[in-house]
Amino acid sequence: MTQKRTVRKFTDEFREEAVALVTQQGYSVSEAAKLLGITTKLIYNWKDKLAAQKSEDGLSPNERAELIQLRKENKRLLIEREILKKRLLCERNEIKYDFIKKHQTTYPALSLCRVMKVSRSAYYAWLKRPAKLITEQELILYRRCKSLFNASRQSAGARTLVKLLRKEGFHIGIYRIKSLMAKLGLVVKQRVAYKVTTMRKHSHLVADNLLNRQFNPKRANQILAGDITYLRTHQGWMYLAVVMDLHSRPIVG
Repeated sequence: MTQKRTVRKFTDEFREEAVALVTQQGYSVSEAAKLLGITTKLIYNWKDKLAAQKSEDGLSPNERAELIQLRKENKRLLIEREILKKRLLCERNEIKYDFIKKHQTTYPALSLCRVMKVSRSAYYAWLKRPAKLITEQELILYRRCKSLFNASRQSAGARTLVKLLRKEGFHIGIYRIKSLMAKLGLVVKQRVAYKVTTMRKHSHLVADNLLNRQFNPKRANQILAGDITYLRTHQGWMYLAVVMDLHSRPIVG
């Protein structure tokens, strides 16, 4: 069973703008047909028909100026639509600039910058000083360097990072890691030793001094003394309380 052929219908405005691509905007018939997705025969037919109509119907100066302005806007929209088909889905400006540079011979730089949402001045500044694109291997190095630095609680210096990165297979020297730390803003912070002091508030009650400096009792289990300290472990700070018999000074608890 044969399928029924569908016939495309075109408006008068579409026919006029298609012909204008050839007669006023410098496109060849084949280029305009390819851009609009139609055959060259249609454009030739429309071109001859519109030429016959123009010989009969003249436009006023205002109408002609308005038509020229509309065709310029249409050309801009067509160019930007074609650029959008090739637009890269990226966020880094360096890649956008590189894309503009590659297609500048085909499309105007102004339209490319507008579609890629970058300023034209920034693009031309990049042309004078092209930014170096970061490779995937460099990006991995940056991430590992920041991760190891943060894992050390910002205490690992250049020598420590070099040793850690070399263990992971990175070929890197001390001068490279120093410049990399400066580029990533990794500043070593020296940690101050943790000190605990006992500060008594004057509003607290003072306990009676029962011992009165009698540190040498005559028998066991007569005077017990206690103290508390803290130890740093992998699980965090642990506290140790000790009870001692002052007679022979054994630890009883």
